Amino acid sequence: MDLKKFRKVIGDRVFNGTEETIEAERWLMSMRKEFDAHLVVEEDRVCFAMYMFHGNADDWLNSEKRMRNVMDMSWEQFENLFLDKYFPPTTRYLKCAEFAVLKQGDMTVTQLDKQFSELEHYGKHLFETPEFKARKLEGALKDVIRDRVVAVGLKTYKEVLNSALAVEASLMQSQKEREERD
Repeated sequence: MDLKKFRKVIGDRVFNGTEETIEAERWLMSMRKEFDAHLVVEEDRVCFAMYMFHGNADDWLNSEKRMRNVMDMSWEQFENLFLDKYFPPTTRYLKCAEFAVLKQGDMTVTQLDKQFSELEHYGKHLFETPEFKARKLEGALKDVIRDRVVAVGLKTYKEVLNSALAVEASLMQSQKEREERD
C-alpha cells in the first residue's frame, strides 16, 4: 500500500501533539491497528505515521530529525520514541499504580468495567492467568457486591462481570422497592 491509498483509507486521523497521554497512546494504537489491517510493511510504517503529524507534533518530529535519523528507525524504535515524548514512563507507571488500586467506589459495575478495560494493559503483569484477572475484578467491587460474587467461585472475568451486574441490578431493584414502600 502506498501513502496516497493509506491516507485515503484512514482519512483525517492526524496527530497534532497533545498533553493528554491517553489520547496520544490511542492515536498510536489506532495507527498500529490500521497498519496491521492494511498490511503496511514495516519499512513504510514510520514514514506513514510521520506524514500524519501536524502542528506541535510536526515541530517535535523536526527537532528529533535534527538529532537522529528517524527515517532509518524501525517501527518499534519509533513507537518507543513517540511514547517517551507523549506518554513518558512516569505517566505509564502512574497508570499501572492506578490500576493496581482500582476500586468501584461510587461507580456502577459497568463504569468499573470500562475503567478496568482502559487501565488493564498498564497492569497486565499483575495477573498471569484469566483467573487472576477475575480475582482482580472481584477485589475492585464494592463489598456488598463482592461478598455475593465471591461466594459463587467464578473462574473468568466475564463470569465475574456478569454476576456483579446481576447482583447490582438486584440491589437496585430492592432499593427501588424499599423506596416505593416508604
